[in-house]
Amino acid sequence: MYALKYLEPLAEGEDISGLLAGEDAKKPSLQPRLFEPEGDFGVVKKLIGYREGEWFREWEELIKRCASMRVQREEPFARVQDGPVDPAMFLDGYAEGQAAKLDG
Repeated sequence: MYALKYLEPLAEGEDISGLLAGEDAKKPSLQPRLFEPEGDFGVVKKLIGYREGEWFREWEELIKRCASMRVQREEPFARVQDGPVDPAMFLDGYAEGQAAKLDG
């Protein structure tokens, strides 16, 4: 088990111009962001890592796929890309339809 996120106080005079605010980060775990914890009005901290919902959004499809395929492993998946591919992706024409659905 490991922590998904770490909240770090901003150092006095710290340059925050390189930090993104909340949802603006493309890959939340790779770049610290500014974050205002609930109940701490006016207190801004540096969020490093994922909030729980961000993590679940990234892993949800893999979790569902593994459950439906009854995947059993000794080692956990380190990355979403390490999981099994959806068998539907091997159907002729399915992948193109998925790409179109994601685009628009």
